[in-house]
Amino acid sequence: PDNQLRRIESRGKDIRHDEDGAQLKARYKALSRALSGKYGKGETHHDISITWRKPTEFLMGLYRGDSVYYTTFKGEEVDVRLEIRATRRFVGHYRLIFEYSGIQDSGDKSSKERDIL
Repeated sequence: PDNQLRRIESRGKDIRHDEDGAQLKARYKALSRALSGKYGKGETHHDISITWRKPTEFLMGLYRGDSVYYTTFKGEEVDVRLEIRATRRFVGHYRLIFEYSGIQDSGDKSSKERDIL
């Protein structure tokens, strides 16, 4: 039976009244640098809707689903997605998703899973 870990999702705490996303973007940038060091350069998607272009509308665009702000990293055995999300018009958080893509050899799988994380 295959009972290996396949996906881990985590999210940061809610950041309130950060309409322009300055605090969230600073944390996102720091996490992105750390992930780049481990998994290589990521593929960035910072698509901001024309409707929500004002800096103070950053979270509103994410909340309405008109904008996206994420980076994906491809590792040998795991894909990682770092994103900024909004749960309300003035409340946002970052989210990390680790998607396990499988271990190629039949060595010590538990050790390899720890190395990925």
